[in-house]
Amino acid sequence: MKGKRTIRIILATLLVLTALALAAWYAAPALLLWYAEKGLASRNLARAESALGLLLALEPDHQRAHFLYAKVLRHLGKFSEADVQLGLADKLGLPKEEGRREFGLLYAGWDFAHAKGALQVVLKEHPDDLEVVQALAHGCLQQKRPAEAETYFTRWLELRPDEIEPRVQRGLLYMDTRQFANAMADFRTVLEQSPENFRARLGLGLSLLSEARVSQAERELRLCQQQRSDSPEPLIGLAECAMERGDFTNAYTLLGKALELDSGSLPALQDLANLNLSQRRHEEAVRNFTEILRLAPNDMQALLKLAQTLNYLGRKEEAKQYEERYKQLDDEASKRLKSLQERR
Repeated sequence: MKGKRTIRIILATLLVLTALALAAWYAAPALLLWYAEKGLASRNLARAESALGLLLALEPDHQRAHFLYAKVLRHLGKFSEADVQLGLADKLGLPKEEGRREFGLLYAGWDFAHAKGALQVVLKEHPDDLEVVQALAHGCLQQKRPAEAETYFTRWLELRPDEIEPRVQRGLLYMDTRQFANAMADFRTVLEQSPENFRARLGLGLSLLSEARVSQAERELRLCQQQRSDSPEPLIGLAECAMERGDFTNAYTLLGKALELDSGSLPALQDLANLNLSQRRHEEAVRNFTEILRLAPNDMQALLKLAQTLNYLGRKEEAKQYEERYKQLDDEASKRLKSLQERR
């Protein structure tokens, strides 16, 4: 009797364990999906990637898993792999709207021209989609479309008025398009929230300098120098302030210090070359422009000024190669502009 009871207990235990194993097997995909979604939401991408890998090993045709895997891989910068996963999700019936949004966000970091249309459609349908707004803002900035980029950075700020990054980026965009009053307004707003923001203070200083408000610019740039003594940028700005004041000796000193910090600083070399030209130190300017072209062979201003300086020094044969290269680049730029205008 005792033996039969033991057998019954063992069999019952095996049945329970089998049932639990089956339940775990059927529950595993849902659990792994939940785990992956939590990981993605908290930006624990390694956790999400691991869970999705296991889930797809169990269920290779799991549409949601392929879709989430594409998202995770996109965030990891693995664009080709993400594209494969998105394609598999699409084949398995991914809703068109979800596919369009993820396609746009994926290609925004890979080939923005290919992504832009999809992102704009998504934004028209969902004007508060912050991730799409951010992708459009950064993409238009990279494409050098300042008016469009400004629109998207402004929308970003409407959705997140206290965020610093879009305001700094918009301020820099205003600087690039010479809207210095707007740039200063953005940088000052940032500095009210975050007085230690180096980029905003540097931008404010350089914007003030561009508006010939030299004393105010110097004050901001000195604060930048105290903040980041290892950066050549405040020194270059202060050198430009010194040049505005006609203090060329101090300008030389400041540019020398900037180049000690970064011997390959193009802005410092450009300012030094122009300063040497203004002081009729033509041989020194030739050396400066030659160094600029070593670092940036297609710098058109350096090519033109080097050719002009060599001609002034009577070194016409040397000047010719730089003149020809300048004309070639100028022709190419004109053709690109014409092509762009025709497409519009």
